[in-house]
Amino acid sequence: MNETAVSENNIVTELLGADTSALAATAFTRGRSLYEQGMFCCETVVSVANDAAGTPFPPDVMRLGSGFWGGVAGDGSTCGALVGAIMAVGLLAGRTTTDGEWESSTEASEELCHRFQQACGGLSCGGLVEPFGGMDGDGRHGRCAEITGIASALVISLAEERGWL
Repeated sequence: MNETAVSENNIVTELLGADTSALAATAFTRGRSLYEQGMFCCETVVSVANDAAGTPFPPDVMRLGSGFWGGVAGDGSTCGALVGAIMAVGLLAGRTTTDGEWESSTEASEELCHRFQQACGGLSCGGLVEPFGGMDGDGRHGRCAEITGIASALVISLAEERGWL
């Protein structure tokens, strides 16, 4: 294993715990990388989950997340990476009919929010980036890349635990 891979594994273990699966660790790395390449946080998490599931939806499913940057359209509210993770839960286990079973995806979304808050320290974009200089701060981009990786890994971990992947 090269030095970069060892460093990535150490970061994932530190942030998400020693029992993080290889697929979730890969999701963290891929999520962070796609964000750093210019994809928005929400778009990234949806794309990573779709890819991990074997691409059951066309790759342009990421378009669903295009309005979630800086919260909802830049308003600093709910973090777009978290929104993408909740969308991913819906893609993986949401209902497909109005009378379909909804409990597993809603319960998973609640659990995901809890884990995200524990791992990242909050749920709002503005609050998460404030200690890093806010939306215009020098540290914001790196913080958002890390959060996007975390959200990607969390949704994959949850999907594995629930047998969706």
